[in-house]
Amino acid sequence: RSSPAPRASHVDIVGPAAPLTLLGLVRLYDSGMAETLPTWLYADDNAYRLEREQVFGKEWMILGRTTDLVDAGGYIAEEIAGYPIFVVLDANGTPWAYHNVCPHRGGPILFPGRGHAETLECKYHGWCFSHEGALLSARDFGDTSNLNLDDQRLREISMGNWGGLIWVSLDGHVLPLDEALGGMPQDCADIAFDQLIHTEHVSRLFKCNWKLVVDNFLESYHVAGNHGILSSHFDMSGAAVEIFDDSYTRQVAHTRDGVPMRWFYRYPNTVLQVLGSTVAWMQILPQGQDQTLIVLDYFAPPGADDSPLKSLCSSLLDEDQRLCETVHKNMRSGIYEGGQLSPLHEAAVAWFHSKLMASVDVRSDIAP
Repeated sequence: RSSPAPRASHVDIVGPAAPLTLLGLVRLYDSGMAETLPTWLYADDNAYRLEREQVFGKEWMILGRTTDLVDAGGYIAEEIAGYPIFVVLDANGTPWAYHNVCPHRGGPILFPGRGHAETLECKYHGWCFSHEGALLSARDFGDTSNLNLDDQRLREISMGNWGGLIWVSLDGHVLPLDEALGGMPQDCADIAFDQLIHTEHVSRLFKCNWKLVVDNFLESYHVAGNHGILSSHFDMSGAAVEIFDDSYTRQVAHTRDGVPMRWFYRYPNTVLQVLGSTVAWMQILPQGQDQTLIVLDYFAPPGADDSPLKSLCSSLLDEDQRLCETVHKNMRSGIYEGGQLSPLHEAAVAWFHSKLMASVDVRSDIAP
């Protein structure tokens, strides 16, 4: 297997050379110690609106599994951070991705879920569109002579696939997926994604801000006191969170029997967990500033037992949900105003905070 991309140096991530952000919201000191994000960014509706536009509206994110799109007319319709999106296969097997919004009066072209649709017909008033997004008919509309057909097209979005998954980006100027992923595919070259079988789809709702889920995932500082299953079954002594390509992180540990476990996080909301030959993709999907939907899809080689990975992920989610929801309440209590991040254990959290603030134009007029 080829070597992964070089890891960014510690000083680039948490030292004084790291880029400062507007308003100095992530303040870095000569000691290499960073402060946490301001508490209000975890609770303010305006902050979430900006994140939705400038992070989730620009980055590559998972929409669904490629195996859900097999025959002509097959579709996936989902919502990411409040953006309704769908992908559909045309008669030639070519996938097309659009905002799931009719240009007439905002009706849905497809209801959320997976299925088959011979035509793209708005569920509200019956306007019909081609797979290429062009308006074919405006049912019983009346005089259409003044309709500008270019204005009546479905809004197309960027699309790619990797890891057995369909990825989308709302940004028309985004880097192609294979470039945006950087060294992560190379780092996962030993995983035969195309040979894995989907075994289960689960989801659960966390009553907390999405950033708290990411913060929690990017450090093992809390493991000893909260995740007994990791401490008892894995050697976590050398499981540092490493940062690659300024776009993803990797953490590696081994079971007491030597089976490798790898955790990957790709900015802003995608997690890949690999135990031996079994795989779990996780999406961290904000449902507003105070709720986050966690979606897990499990995969395994034919005949392989992925129950150990499922059991591990379920136990960790139970414990992390309690932690994240309690921290969210404390963020809103009016007592906690911010703290400092450990340069030993929380460098990846500082990297995430700095990357987030470099992406989001937080203006002084919305700060409390």
